[in-house]
Amino acid sequence: MYTIEITNLEFSKLFEREKILNTISPEGVSGTFNVFVKLEKENKVTFSFKDSASYVELDIPAQVTFGKKGEQGILLEFQKVLYILHSYTPEDLSSLKIEITIPETKMEGSSVVLKMKKDKINLPHSIAPSSLVDEYKELTDSLNYNPSAAEDFVWASLTEEEKSDVLKGFMNGLQFVSPDEQKNNAVALYLDKIIVNDRRHVYLYKFDLKLKNNIFNKALNGMIPIHKKITKTLAIAALGDSLVEFVIKGAGGDFKLVYLKSENLRCVLNNSLSNIVPPSDADLKKIFPSGSPITISGKNLLETSKFFSGLYNSSATSSDWNPIALESRGIEDELVVSLKDSGAIGYNSCSVERILPCHQTMPEEFSVLVINDSLKAFLLNAGEIDIVKIRIAKEANEPAIHLSVDKSEIYLVKLV
Repeated sequence: MYTIEITNLEFSKLFEREKILNTISPEGVSGTFNVFVKLEKENKVTFSFKDSASYVELDIPAQVTFGKKGEQGILLEFQKVLYILHSYTPEDLSSLKIEITIPETKMEGSSVVLKMKKDKINLPHSIAPSSLVDEYKELTDSLNYNPSAAEDFVWASLTEEEKSDVLKGFMNGLQFVSPDEQKNNAVALYLDKIIVNDRRHVYLYKFDLKLKNNIFNKALNGMIPIHKKITKTLAIAALGDSLVEFVIKGAGGDFKLVYLKSENLRCVLNNSLSNIVPPSDADLKKIFPSGSPITISGKNLLETSKFFSGLYNSSATSSDWNPIALESRGIEDELVVSLKDSGAIGYNSCSVERILPCHQTMPEEFSVLVINDSLKAFLLNAGEIDIVKIRIAKEANEPAIHLSVDKSEIYLVKLV
């Protein structure tokens, strides 16, 4: 047997990428072991993850001393490793030494031991057979792709202003993606906007300028769907100012593979699981409410929405469907926001009503019930912009109300 010793492992690089790694669900390679740790260089340790939608490699700088030359791999349980590392202070981890014993005969045992000043931890593990090492070599090769500006969506081809605008749209849109993993699990990217929709709402973010990219002509209905996990991964990497490459492979017009690289992270992501059927411009015109516009302080409406959020009976209503009523009683410049929770049997209900100042061009009576969580998410995205424009569905058969602020719009479904 021989020993591989790892010291000076830069744990901060691992912790910095933890949010991205949490967007995937690494499948077990052998039992509960779901991370392949590749040991082949003297200056780094490579963590490799795969699931049904992705393959990810993360390089962590370290000093690796090999008792015997040759590429080696071990399998670990990633969440258990993270739990252990998070349980110690940076000072404790500075003294960490990892000793890996590799058997050379069937009679010899293996071990992965974490040694610190106070503790010694023997990790459950499995030594990767040579066939698995070869399999991961092929996966590493799959990370290499030379993009084509004529065939692919290439992040680097965007101007800095366009990158900022698209990224803001992605960040906003992620707040409205369905929790369902099968349906409406994606963001729809167009030349001029982003759309996210499910049965609760339709959210739009419009770009300042149209993107200059001809590949949208090859996309079905001029739209590229991007799975919510991929969108989140891009947003985290871009916001951390470490994004090197983001490419959606468009050959054949299917946009099923996504390549992402940052400072020490490489990913190939399977976008074939994305599912979204956004409404067309014609569809949106059909559901645009006929009522007169109302302008109101977004700050006041948001404070009210937040206040009402803590008053629902959690045992009686789904958190995705908490209703809130918007009502006008024909009194000029007054919008009544109310909540009447069903309560629990024998214990009465919770009823709240708040009157907010607003401006109506043509005061009229109406009362609509919408989903508070969607309303609150939209107002939170609006940030410092205070004036929100609302159009209420005047006719009973109109399915939605419409809110707009700056470059964002949302259609909130009317609850019956």
